[in-house]
Amino acid sequence: MGTTPIWANQGFYSRRGRNRPIYITCAELYNWAVDKANAGDSSYLTRFENAMKAIASLFDGTLGTFVSPMDGKTYSYPVICNQSDILDLYMDEYNWRLITMPLYDSAMAYREDNDVRWANCLNSFCGRIERLVRFTTPSWKRILEAMAIKYNPLADYFSKEKEIGGNAPYAGINVPEGQTFPEINSWIASNNSHKDYKSESETDGTKIPTTKNYTTTYDDAATGRLASYSTNEYKTSNKNEIPNSAYFKDRKVEGNDASSPQEALERELEIAQAFQDLVHKYCEDVINTEVFLSVYAKG
Repeated sequence: MGTTPIWANQGFYSRRGRNRPIYITCAELYNWAVDKANAGDSSYLTRFENAMKAIASLFDGTLGTFVSPMDGKTYSYPVICNQSDILDLYMDEYNWRLITMPLYDSAMAYREDNDVRWANCLNSFCGRIERLVRFTTPSWKRILEAMAIKYNPLADYFSKEKEIGGNAPYAGINVPEGQTFPEINSWIASNNSHKDYKSESETDGTKIPTTKNYTTTYDDAATGRLASYSTNEYKTSNKNEIPNSAYFKDRKVEGNDASSPQEALERELEIAQAFQDLVHKYCEDVINTEVFLSVYAKG
C-alpha cells in the first residue's frame, strides 16, 4: 500500500481537477522514505540522504585543498555545512516545494497502491540532484576557491613598500626556491659593446727608460752587440674599464591605497555575507530550479 499525497485531497477528483497531474512535495517524499525505512527497507531513505550529501560535498570541506594562482599558496576548501545541515534546510525551507516529476499524470489514474510511483519520483528527484552537482562542481569550485583565499581588506587602504637591492652588473641573477632575495649565479664576460669589463690591459702612451742587457763580445759596436744600452718603451698597465659592481633592486608594494577605511570595512562585510548566502544561492539557483516546480503547494 502506498501513500496518499496531500494534493489528492484538494479537489483533484472534482470535475475540474480530475485530469490534472498529481504532484508531491519534498517533505512528503522524505516522509515516505522514512516510513519505508521504519518498515524495514532503508534503501529509499539512503538514496534521499545521499542526494543531500551530494549537495553538501561542495560545502563540507571534503574537496580537499587547492593551490591559489594568485600567491602560489595551498588553501583548504571552506567548511560551511554538512549533510545534516542540507537535509534540515530542505525540510525547513523547501518542504512545501513540489518535485518536478508527477506521481500521476492524471488524477483519474490515482491508485492507493502506489509505492512504485513514489519510488520513481524519488529516483528522479535524487538523480537530478546528483547530476546537477556533478555538472556544476567545476564552476563552483572556482567560486569556493575565490572565497577561501585570505583577503586583507586593510591592504586596500594602507600601502606598504619593500625594497631589496644588491650589486650585480652584467650578471646572471637567480632567486633560489623559498627565498625572496636574488643572488648572482654567474658573471658575463661582455655586454653589448663592453668587452672584458672587469679588467683589461692597455698601453697608456707613457714612455719610460728601459735598460736591456746582452751577453756578447765587446769588440763590435753595432746595435745589439753591446753589453747593455738604454731604450724608451711604452708602459703597459691594467685598467678597469667598467666598475665591478652596479645596483639592482626589487620593489614590492602591498595594497593599492585606493580605499577609505569605511570602504575596506564594507568589503569585509560583503565577503562575510557572501559566505552566509553561498549555500542558499547554490540550492536555490542551481538545484531548486531544476528539481522543483515554480509553484508551491502551500503559501
